[in-house]
Amino acid sequence: MPTRGRRSRLPTVLAPLLDDPLIGEVVVVVDGSSDGSAEWLREQAVDQPRLVPLVRERCGGAQVARADGVARATGDVVLFLDDDVVADPGLAAGHQARHGPGGGKVVVGFMPVVLPEHRRPGQFATYLYADEYLKRCADYAADPEQILRTLWWGNVSMRRADAITVGLVSAGFGDFYHEDQDFGLRCLAAGLQGVFDRTLRAEHLHARSIDAFIRDARSQGAGRVVLHRRHPDLIGELHPADFAEGLPLPAALLVRGSGSPALAGASSAVLRTATEITGRMRWYGVETRIGKVLRRVNQRSGAESVWRGEAAPTRLAGVGGQP
Repeated sequence: MPTRGRRSRLPTVLAPLLDDPLIGEVVVVVDGSSDGSAEWLREQAVDQPRLVPLVRERCGGAQVARADGVARATGDVVLFLDDDVVADPGLAAGHQARHGPGGGKVVVGFMPVVLPEHRRPGQFATYLYADEYLKRCADYAADPEQILRTLWWGNVSMRRADAITVGLVSAGFGDFYHEDQDFGLRCLAAGLQGVFDRTLRAEHLHARSIDAFIRDARSQGAGRVVLHRRHPDLIGELHPADFAEGLPLPAALLVRGSGSPALAGASSAVLRTATEITGRMRWYGVETRIGKVLRRVNQRSGAESVWRGEAAPTRLAGVGGQP
C-alpha cells in the first residue's frame, strides 16, 4: 500500500487488513509524506508485528512506492491496495483462491465508490469517478481483454514473482496518471491473463477538491501522452482531437482550442467558476456536465505541455488511479 498525505485514513483502511489472519504482512510505503503517517505507522507496528512500515524520504510516486513494497514483501501472492480503499472481510482469501497453484494471473477486484447519503456542492468529482469506474467494470465483464488494456489500480493481486518480472516502475511516468494502464499493458505483453471478480469487494473512499480535480486532469492528459508513446502497437497513437471525442460541439470546440495555453487557462477559470456556482445552486446535473468539460480542457492542456516538452513527470502532481 503506497500512501502519501492520508494519515487520517490509515486507521480505517488498515483495520480490516490487520484483522485478517490470512494476510501474512501489511507493507505500507510512506512516499515522502510529512503528515505524521510514518510516525503513526511505527507506533502501531510495535503491537502489530505484521505491519511493516517503509518510509521514503523523497516522493517517488505511487509506482516507485509499490516497487519498494514488493521488494520488501515475502508472500507468494501480493495484493495491491490504495490508501483510500477499505477491504471487505475475506478479500485476501478470495484473491488467493483466484490464483490457484500456478502464476500468470492479474486478479482485479471490485471497489465501488462510497457515495455520500446526500450530495453536497463540489462533490461532482466523486460522482464522475464513481460513474466511470462502474462503466469500466462493465467493460471488464463484457470483454476480459480490456482488464489488462485498461488496468485500474486499487484492488489488484498477482504472484510476487510475476510482479518482479514485469517490473512495477516504468520510466517516464513519475507522478503522471496512467502508470497503472502502462503496467497492465506490460503484463499483457508478458503473456499474463487479466481476471475480474466482482465478489472480491472493497470500498473506495474517494474525495477530491476542485483544485485536486484540476491537477489530476492535467496529470491524466500528460500521462496519456506518455502511455501512447510507450505502447502505440497496442493502443495506437494519440491525437489532440481525441480529447474532444464524444462531447457536444460547443464543448468540443472549447477543448480543441485548449491547445493554446492562454485559452486553456481562461477556459479552465470560467468552467471552474461555473461548476462552483451551479453546485451552490444545487443544479447537480449541470455541475457534473460542466465538470466533465473542465476535466477535458485540463487533460488537453496537460497533454500539450508534454507535447511541447514543458512538463516533466515530477511537475504535474497526481496520485491514485485513472479515470
